[in-house]
Amino acid sequence: YGSLVEQPCEKLEGVLHNYNKIAPYIQMSGPTSFAPIIRKAIEIVRTRNAYHILLIIADGAVDDVEETIAAIVEASKYPLSIVCIGVGKGPWEKMEIMDDNIPERDFDNFQFVDFYKIMQKCENATVEFAKHALMEIPDQYTYIKNHILM
Repeated sequence: YGSLVEQPCEKLEGVLHNYNKIAPYIQMSGPTSFAPIIRKAIEIVRTRNAYHILLIIADGAVDDVEETIAAIVEASKYPLSIVCIGVGKGPWEKMEIMDDNIPERDFDNFQFVDFYKIMQKCENATVEFAKHALMEIPDQYTYIKNHILM
C-alpha cells in the first residue's frame, strides 16, 4: 500500500486519514508476520533519526513468532515503540508472550492490548483502553532519550 501512503503519519489526524485511504483496498489473509512492518518502521526511524511509535492493529496472532520476535529485538536498538492492538477474540497468548517475555531486547519496546477484553470488562472502557495502549510509552521514551538518542 506504499503507493497510497507516501509519508509516515503525523498525529492522530494523519493516522486516521491514511487508514481511511487504505482500508478499502485491504484484504485479510495469512500467514501473519509483523516482521516486515517492524523492519519498515526501523528503516523510517533510521532515516529520520527521531522517536516514532508504530501502531499495529491485528485481527489475529502472528504465525511466524520467531521472525516477529527477531524484528522486535532489532527494533529495541532504535527510537521506536511498538503498540499492537488485538481486535476480535484472539487467541492472543502469543502476543502476550511477545509483550512480556523477550529478554534479548535492549528495552521493553512492545505493548500488546486486547481491545475486546478491555471493551467488554471495563466500566470506563475508552479511558482504560487508552491507558493500556499508552502506559509503557513514558518509560520507553525515557529509556530511548537516555540511551539511544543521546
